[in-house]
Amino acid sequence: MNKKTAKKNLLGIKSIFDKHHIKFWLAHGILLGAVREKDFISYDFDLDGAILAKDWSPSLCSQFMAQKFSCITKRNYPNRPAQMKLVKHGISAHIGLKYYYAPEDIYFSLPKSPTNRNATLPGKLLRGDCFVDFLGTKFRVPNPPEEYLEWLYGKNWKVPINDLSWQKEWKKISLKKYLQWFDRYPTHGHHHKHHHQHHHKKK
Repeated sequence: MNKKTAKKNLLGIKSIFDKHHIKFWLAHGILLGAVREKDFISYDFDLDGAILAKDWSPSLCSQFMAQKFSCITKRNYPNRPAQMKLVKHGISAHIGLKYYYAPEDIYFSLPKSPTNRNATLPGKLLRGDCFVDFLGTKFRVPNPPEEYLEWLYGKNWKVPINDLSWQKEWKKISLKKYLQWFDRYPTHGHHHKHHHQHHHKKK
């Protein structure tokens, strides 16, 4: 991944979300690089971020397309957008949508193969304002980012591992359990108790 191009893309994505007052978090390998190496991970190949599902709208794609990104909204389940895929100059960015499920105080996403780590996130991690300095600006990150990285990559997240061995602790979520979250998630007029993939990065 060309770091100069990746930087331009990521700053461009952030600027569009900022323009629309949409909270945008770094996630997965981009966050890991920002916190652990203060740079993109050398063997990384795309960008990852997250926004709240309630902040997504179809019109966002036109905003990105005006800035020369190609934009696809992926839906792994009917009528439920899972992520935005943005591509520019050959670099993909995956922006996951986080749905809040109040009964368990979790955020959940909609990957094709849900596990206890890639499909869920403790609600507290997206509360409050937490930022890191990265690429000469401040990016919003889970709060605290170290706890998010341990949640996703395990206790040894500070040690670079260029394979998927860190996923061995992930446990599959039963489809029945998973479906109950977004089947109960209101489609219209939903309110959140707190305001605050699919694809995964190599560690």
